[in-house]
Amino acid sequence: MPIILTNDDGLQSPTLHPLWRVLSSLGEVVIVVPSYEMSASSHSVTLHKPLVVRELALENGLKVFAVEGTPADCVLLSTRGIFSKVDLVVSGINIGPNLGWDIFYSGTVGAAREAAMYGVPAFSISLDCDGRGEHLDTAVQIASKIAGFLLQNPFPKNVFLNVNVPDLPREEIRGVEITRLGKRLYPSPVREIFRENSKRVFWVGGETPLDDLNEGTDTWAVAHKRVSITPLGLDLTSLATLKELKSLRWEDVIE
Repeated sequence: MPIILTNDDGLQSPTLHPLWRVLSSLGEVVIVVPSYEMSASSHSVTLHKPLVVRELALENGLKVFAVEGTPADCVLLSTRGIFSKVDLVVSGINIGPNLGWDIFYSGTVGAAREAAMYGVPAFSISLDCDGRGEHLDTAVQIASKIAGFLLQNPFPKNVFLNVNVPDLPREEIRGVEITRLGKRLYPSPVREIFRENSKRVFWVGGETPLDDLNEGTDTWAVAHKRVSITPLGLDLTSLATLKELKSLRWEDVIE
């Protein structure tokens, strides 16, 4: 049973070959990635058109399945279509962090979540950097270690890990934190860049986020040069609010 390597940066990701190389020491690794960059595709899947998959060989001879779809499509096809069983899904390494509430936008995280939905061990991993990053090798080494651990110590079904690695030499990493999600906000995420008569054009994103650096969160850990490992589940229910709402007489509310 293979290890599936996917991402949201597509075929051109500089992380594909180095990560495939280190993971191959753990078992058979199959690369299944979007044909094009699919950043911020979240957990979307392709429903209203056929999914085209092409088996290609990259310039370095690396064979990949290129999917004309999203990262979640890649995992869905891997676990329910191309293979009968999968040992592990590794999603990344994303060039740029996936911290705090950014996980709801992230295609990298969406792929790992898709695996967890089918009971497959999985983790997403990102390098906290701008641009291409200077210390990809640090994240590659850490990804290999986490993959080896999960192959030997499967997590409960419907749980996966989200990992963020500071863009630092390995010797400058100050440790590992098991974290909860922090808060990452964008004060002005939408900018109007053009207006003419009834036509208006907006640009989404591009600004520096504001992180709530509470100790114990993923945002705090990475800011303090630590690897952040956040266990994530599929149940988004607010249990405290659930209890509160159950105490109300909803028959009176909806009359």
